[in-house]
Amino acid sequence: MEEWIGERWHHLIDRAADRSFAAHAVALTQVERSVGLLYRAAGGAPTVRVVPAALARIGGPRSWLQRLAGSGQRAALPQLDGETLALPPRLAVFDDAALNGDLYLWLAVLAAVAGPSPDWLAGNRRATAQALHRCPGMLPRWQRLRAAQLA
Repeated sequence: MEEWIGERWHHLIDRAADRSFAAHAVALTQVERSVGLLYRAAGGAPTVRVVPAALARIGGPRSWLQRLAGSGQRAALPQLDGETLALPPRLAVFDDAALNGDLYLWLAVLAAVAGPSPDWLAGNRRATAQALHRCPGMLPRWQRLRAAQLA
């Protein structure tokens, strides 16, 4: 009985602490081909493969529910090396599956144009301008993503 109550408790608290929109999640496998094509079209290396990112320990503040549940300590962070573009295996950032799919495409375009920068904000602004210049068709998607994130 104690185990059953413990399992229910963990299930309840994990769901309460989860800030994602699981019902609107998009898996990398659903958009992998489009992501790879767009990455290359935006100027990314033709030999780079798109793969799921592994979980990595992250820092930053966590809500009291996340601390109680023991969650929010790991995340699948995007990475680009000479051989792979690692993206999260699943995105559920927005409460709209189309926006989550657009986010994968935006990450691919940004990865194709972004370079190292000592100033994170200036580097991202520069990469955004360059991405929209190389892929002007991404502008409406970027505007929807920006509006959803700001909301």
